Amino acid sequence: MRGKTTIVIGLVMLATLGFWWRFVRSFPTAIKPDVPEMELWIQGVGYVEPASEVRRLAFKSMGVIEACAVEVGKAVTKGDILMALRNAEERAALTAAEMDLTLVQAERDKVFSGVHKFEISAAESKRALIAAELDYARRDLDRKASLSNKAIPYTEVDLAKTDVARKDAALKSADADLLRLQHFVRPEDRTVADAKIAVAKARLAWAAQRLEDTLLRAPFNGVVFEILKREGESVFSVGPEPVLIFGDVSHLRVRTEIDEHFAIKLRAGQQAIVFGRGLGPQQASGKVVLVKQLMGKKTVFTKAATERKDLDVVQALIVMDGDFAAPIGLEVDVKIHVGQ
Repeated sequence: MRGKTTIVIGLVMLATLGFWWRFVRSFPTAIKPDVPEMELWIQGVGYVEPASEVRRLAFKSMGVIEACAVEVGKAVTKGDILMALRNAEERAALTAAEMDLTLVQAERDKVFSGVHKFEISAAESKRALIAAELDYARRDLDRKASLSNKAIPYTEVDLAKTDVARKDAALKSADADLLRLQHFVRPEDRTVADAKIAVAKARLAWAAQRLEDTLLRAPFNGVVFEILKREGESVFSVGPEPVLIFGDVSHLRVRTEIDEHFAIKLRAGQQAIVFGRGLGPQQASGKVVLVKQLMGKKTVFTKAATERKDLDVVQALIVMDGDFAAPIGLEVDVKIHVGQ
């Protein structure tokens, strides 16, 4: 009897539920609440850095620091000298290379100029004189040869022939000498002179580069954050140590780390909000401009008791809107809007 009662009660309840379900489906707008979609934000931690990143500058060559031309907080422009090593030897080598180039250029100019024009003029005058003497000797020979059977002995005719031959040989010698003077500079001489110039220029460039390597210049417009070494301290080219920390503070950005669970939700162009204890009540907005494609280990920690340190993270770069100002390296909290 008790089992039959239970079955009846169950059937009644099923019938009631079926009726209620049909009732609800017949009035969906009256029963279903209009709940708005919720915006989805993900949160991470990061730090403020210059858009140029923080540069740790080092010398290319080894030596002893002779001069430091800047102080902490000083703004410099691209190409300004920040530090210099002792470089008396390099400056002397550069001077010697410049003088050597001047010398070989003078030698080349001397070779290319050939023979002095007055020497060529003298050779031309000598050749003209010999040509005139040869012309006279030939006419004299013709005259004597026509009179040789009458009043001129054969010996005088022979002497006249010899004089013509001698004058003709002298004219050929004068022509050859003039030709030599006119073509005194050979192609080989030009090639040798040009090669000496090229070698001297290469030595000069090498000396200039050696001197330049003793100077530390600003790679771009920026501010000196810290000076790590001063005058009298040594620097080494093997495993070069940074001597100065430098960056461009005219454009700041935030480098944030997002948990691996939310990495696939990050996109360039997403809206971001930066806040935190170091900024006080200030909240700054920005935009994600780059999401790195390589996961890495967490480097920024909130020091909370529940924080996990064994998770991989993805880094994102956020460019701030407006005139955002904060100390370099300040730790901040970041919220990124990833959808609804």
